[in-house]
Amino acid sequence: MKRRVVGAAILLVVGLAIWAVRAVLAPSLQPVESLRLAVSPQIMSALVYVAADKGFFRAEGLDVTLETYPFGKDALAKVMEGQADVATVAEVPVMWAVLKGGQPTVFAIIQSTDHDITVVARNDAGISRPADLAGKRVGVVLGTNHEYFLDLFLGVNKIDPDSVTIVPVSMSDGADAVISGRVDALSSWVSARLAVQAAMPGKIVSFPSEGIYTELWTLAAQPEFLKTRPEAVRRLLRALIRAERFAAVNRQEAVAIVAPYIKLDKALVNQVWDEFGFSVSLDQTVLVHMEGEARREIKKMPGTNMPDFLKHISADGLRAVESGRVTIILP
Repeated sequence: MKRRVVGAAILLVVGLAIWAVRAVLAPSLQPVESLRLAVSPQIMSALVYVAADKGFFRAEGLDVTLETYPFGKDALAKVMEGQADVATVAEVPVMWAVLKGGQPTVFAIIQSTDHDITVVARNDAGISRPADLAGKRVGVVLGTNHEYFLDLFLGVNKIDPDSVTIVPVSMSDGADAVISGRVDALSSWVSARLAVQAAMPGKIVSFPSEGIYTELWTLAAQPEFLKTRPEAVRRLLRALIRAERFAAVNRQEAVAIVAPYIKLDKALVNQVWDEFGFSVSLDQTVLVHMEGEARREIKKMPGTNMPDFLKHISADGLRAVESGRVTIILP
């Protein structure tokens, strides 16, 4: 009898050991899934670059192809066209895509900050305070959160939008537009701001977004992808959570990884790193932002109804991975 009990105990221990090993190695025992990730080479995409560099995607059973596009709106466009599976994108281009009848769905936030976007302006254009933007030329990438921030900034500072001349710029020429004098100011992202400050030391004034606008950097996909490939979504989120934890305890290595991807000097990335909140989550802010942004735009679009943005947010993937990271209230 004792031998049977001991034998049963040994089998139980061995069985538990095998189960534990399989649990640890589960991703590597499953077929590798391919995923096309459209990413904008900005510091907000840091967790993507850390996950790629440290092999976290592969460890979770994903073969990720990083496809680079200048801005999040360009990355999202590729998803909408079916040329990519997932995009890193701010919430504003998602809002615009929904207003135009598209079906993008946000399934995670991977960064949030109110320090990325600033208005940088030339002192020699007579600008030393926000009110001085009246009558000036301001560069902006249309259809992005930079345009939305500028709208908010003008409103907060009681500047008539009609008194400002909007000059469309791109990621590649935004900083140069300020440096060359083609524009007097720019609704700027961090890399452009740093470039302008380096080229014109002591000749630039910056007006930050702190307290005016909190930027959300999200993951967005088509609903069909989320429906048909839930395991790929979970693996992607697990890899990015691993990247988040790695970056939190290996700050300098994370900075060194990200700097070449976004084509900024490591010292500059180190300088601004702590201004960004690199964390995988899904909270109420994304819904509040998209609804608020849409209300402002719908006022300019007679006959357009407010979409139900809840239909463009999915918590299924993140709930399955780490439910505590989901705080948004969904039906």
